[in-house]
Amino acid sequence: MKGAPQDIIGNDDTLDSTGRTYFGDHLTADAIAATQAHPLYRHIQRLNLIRRGIPALQKAPLSQVNEWGSGMSFVRDFNNGESYVVVGLAIGGDQAITVGNVRSGPYVDAVTGNRLSAPATVRCRSRFGPIPPVSMSLTVRARSARMECI
Repeated sequence: MKGAPQDIIGNDDTLDSTGRTYFGDHLTADAIAATQAHPLYRHIQRLNLIRRGIPALQKAPLSQVNEWGSGMSFVRDFNNGESYVVVGLAIGGDQAITVGNVRSGPYVDAVTGNRLSAPATVRCRSRFGPIPPVSMSLTVRARSARMECI
């Protein structure tokens, strides 16, 4: 950031002490095109676009956090449902994840844009009044994430 004080003193500064990553020659004018074409760069770029498009992923606190040896799930609720996301993460193998007590509503997969099919997709209101919170079951592929948003 222009005008910021220098906080990196030398070659021995590490990510844990500075919060910065060194990319070396990957960001030079000669190498930037190859860097931007790399699959890891593209993946991080897609994740940033998803995060930028969902306020709950940017600003909402984590709740209903569940962790186990090969994955985790959590919910982020911004402004009492203005933006709401249920996230499942998997490492190793595919994971069947169930998250209870989530808001009812029409969920959309943040990566594919697919709507979650019935019966998990429910209406927020019926002629009898509000529908109570529901459970959501997700299958998350190995080394992947799934984000369902209202």
